[in-house]
Amino acid sequence: MIHREMDLDLDLERVAEFLDEYGSVDLLLAIDPADGSSVGEITEKLAPSEDIVRERLQTAVELDLLELSFAKADDHANTKRYDLTPLSRIVIVGMVSLHLDSKIRRYYDLETEIADLTDDLKKWVDEEELSMILDNPSADSEEMIEQLQLDSAYPGDDLPDNFERFITKAIEPEDRKTKFGQIEDQLDYESL
Repeated sequence: MIHREMDLDLDLERVAEFLDEYGSVDLLLAIDPADGSSVGEITEKLAPSEDIVRERLQTAVELDLLELSFAKADDHANTKRYDLTPLSRIVIVGMVSLHLDSKIRRYYDLETEIADLTDDLKKWVDEEELSMILDNPSADSEEMIEQLQLDSAYPGDDLPDNFERFITKAIEPEDRKTKFGQIEDQLDYESL
């Protein structure tokens, strides 16, 4: 690791502006504080594209938030590693004191959870139960609700309040709805 004295002529206004840029705070948190991190290791942890990561890394080096270090023994020969500097360590202390670090980690956890649940929803929509329900135009509202209440009809356990009323309105033919009924539907949906 190459250590430098902290530059006392730092442009802290530029550092603050950098922290406001998409992916910058995440980037600092993605750096391994003990061994530094390579571009690949950082990119695996973050949502921004590799191009944005590389741009943020370059800016962080210019602002003395990161410094280039030597590759580790198991790295590829031309791997660039980035280490935290005294300035970035102080900034990270500020993040921790504001609980920003835990919020960002929670954001990434939620992003993964949302992707997994979206996959579950896509599979559910593609399964036979939903098409069986929708392909049965002769079923009245009561039969439709009964089918929807079957254990296999919903991918999860938590159903919204008044879901039966919402479903009934959703399957009611449009031409039987008054303008007031359509407005009522929208209000019901927004209150779920």
